Amino acid sequence: MESFRGGSKGKADHRGKSEEPCGQYFAHGNGVLREEKESLKAQLQKFKGFWHSLMSHFHKKITYDNDQNYKIVSDDLYKNGIFDDNDNEIANNIYRKVTIPDENKNNKQKKKNDYNLN
Repeated sequence: MESFRGGSKGKADHRGKSEEPCGQYFAHGNGVLREEKESLKAQLQKFKGFWHSLMSHFHKKITYDNDQNYKIVSDDLYKNGIFDDNDNEIANNIYRKVTIPDENKNNKQKKKNDYNLN
């Protein structure tokens, strides 16, 4: 019996496996996807580092150096939607640490788990 591909290559053996090397194509595709995923992860980490550095700079200039020019720029960025509430608070609140919200959640969860283990 011929497969819909028009040849006998597509027949399955007694274990249900195809004789065609289509698994290789999927493995190759998964490798490409995996590489793309890793590339995106690296770009995201690079951007997070950049954003952290930027927020640290604003935080230092506004809160410690009391630089009004940075305060004006920070307020403008907030009004135009570049800074969200969290970023605005980081830039303007001297007591707020410069961290990334996802990392905050992970740290809180880790501390909670560590506490539960003891």
